[in-house]
Amino acid sequence: MPGKVQFSNINDTVTMTISLTCNNGLYYCHSDRYRTPTANPTVLRTAHGPITKAQQLESELWLLRLGSPAETQLSLLPNSSTGMPKDLHSHPFRYADFKEQAYIRKQPANKLADRLEECGSEFFMDFGFMRASNEDYKRPNKLSDRVILSYDGYSSYLLIVDGASRRVWAFLTKTKEPPIHLIKAFMKKFGKGGGIVRTDQGGELARSSEFKTVLESEFGYIVEPTGADSPSQNGGSEIYNDKLAVKTRTLLYQSNLPPKFWSSALIHSVYLHNRLVHSATKTTPYQAWYGKPPDLSHLRVFGSRVCVKRPGPRRCKLDRADYSGIFLGYTATDKNIIYLDTESGVVKTSHHATFDESWYLQPKRPPAAQLLYDLGLEQ
Repeated sequence: MPGKVQFSNINDTVTMTISLTCNNGLYYCHSDRYRTPTANPTVLRTAHGPITKAQQLESELWLLRLGSPAETQLSLLPNSSTGMPKDLHSHPFRYADFKEQAYIRKQPANKLADRLEECGSEFFMDFGFMRASNEDYKRPNKLSDRVILSYDGYSSYLLIVDGASRRVWAFLTKTKEPPIHLIKAFMKKFGKGGGIVRTDQGGELARSSEFKTVLESEFGYIVEPTGADSPSQNGGSEIYNDKLAVKTRTLLYQSNLPPKFWSSALIHSVYLHNRLVHSATKTTPYQAWYGKPPDLSHLRVFGSRVCVKRPGPRRCKLDRADYSGIFLGYTATDKNIIYLDTESGVVKTSHHATFDESWYLQPKRPPAAQLLYDLGLEQ
């Protein structure tokens, strides 16, 4: 006879029900996924039974390509994008060390305020720095904590969030001075001729009279700084500062890249965020902004090995015409990749590349590649 088992959280605000079938006196849960009601009817929860190693491998591959988001993205994203499988199953006991190590933090205490509904009418802006204690991310020491200069010479970044779509932009900067030229270029391209810009009262932006003058006089936006010692009022950017820091750490940890590659990891984190389903809007920021779902068929795992064609024709038939590198993300067009040439140590771009996401047959692998390689081997 069939049966059901129901799970609830401590406040009974979220429930999950799994259907069971009986065979020889034992109950088994189905491998199909189920949508179950929650306190918020627009939130979906999924339940999975035992999965095969092939299913686990496919799911882990896509989670790594997406920067290790919550497993609920495996259910939500296929309906909000193109180019990825529709039926993915996460392992019921999934735990990825590099993700948990990157995520661990204090729990949030405040909810965000309501946003304006039109894209481009409300922007949240914040200025940030990347710091680390040393090259292996360990043994924090206040005396040695420092701003990390990225491999391409950046020490800080400007973060801009659209309040309606939750689309995020990150612009790398080299000084503590407000990047007025970047803000002008951004507002010329994405501004709507009027709206609100929120920023921290004590940050580099709010202390700049030029920043306020440019936005109000040239673009018609009202600058609203937060109250004193009240960063939560600028939660529209503060929360993404936190989320993107987690994602940046995750990408660096899973690929075993040193801190100086934070600039590539941050830009790729923003790229992935804009293509993941947002919990508040129930769609991807990309679709909320552009009106069409993103295509994810080209996504590959950050830190993958790549084989890249050398530019120009092959001089002789037997000459090598390849570079070996490590994948660091995409250019603005999605058509070219950014990669670290492992021979010269120079970061380059290319259109012609093949990917080795599991570092197949290599003597050493970073954690993400090791996970994929191990799942590809039957015990």
